[in-house]
Amino acid sequence: MYHETLNIKNRFSRSASTYLSHGNVQREIAKKLLTLCEKNHGRVLDVGAGCGFFSDLLRPFCEELFLLDISHELLKEAQWHPHQRIQGDFNRIPFPNESLEGLGASMALQWSLNPQETLEEWGRVLRPEGFLYLSLPLLGTFHELHEAGREVNANKNHFFPLAHWQDFFDDTNFVIESAEEKKWCMNFSSMEQALHSVKATGVSYVKSPHHRTLRGRGFLDAFKEAYENFLTPFGQWPLTYQIGFLKVRKK
Repeated sequence: MYHETLNIKNRFSRSASTYLSHGNVQREIAKKLLTLCEKNHGRVLDVGAGCGFFSDLLRPFCEELFLLDISHELLKEAQWHPHQRIQGDFNRIPFPNESLEGLGASMALQWSLNPQETLEEWGRVLRPEGFLYLSLPLLGTFHELHEAGREVNANKNHFFPLAHWQDFFDDTNFVIESAEEKKWCMNFSSMEQALHSVKATGVSYVKSPHHRTLRGRGFLDAFKEAYENFLTPFGQWPLTYQIGFLKVRKK
């Protein structure tokens, strides 16, 4: 598990310099997540804060705001942010028990290698009746890449439907207060641009290292031919994000 966590950290660290310029959909997701947030929180932690997209929006909603991310390089990109930035693992949050009134996690929980343990840790630092605001990719995200990859036996990320996460919370110390999903479709002028946008924001990490990946000219040509089945009428290369949004309260 340590090596998996290190791989994720390295992936985001390598993408730090390009994250800001390729994070348009992440910004839109953060804006949508903010509509679930209640105002007048006290201390709030943004886990997996990255460059601070969600943190920047959260500032008017709380008295104290902290940013936590596993990547020091990504946090450096948020150095403009006036609040405290902490490098650390969201499975070992450096805060006392029940010391926070809110916790935000925009596009973060899907990176957990053990979501149940992660939520237990998040619940530890939240006060009773504290809120957890989540956005995460659902089944349907990158479906163009997944379908094209299936044609050439490439590996892929595995995303779950919203109902999976709703059922998952039944076994936790949280209650879901609202849950919804929204789709974004980004269009690119070339396949290379579409793939680069995924890599540049650090979301192309795949947990299964033993399968084929997008390497080699012949393999990439075959993948491109399969991806062409999804071209728009204007010849653009689409990339879909199907995102779930949850407002969750600690019991």
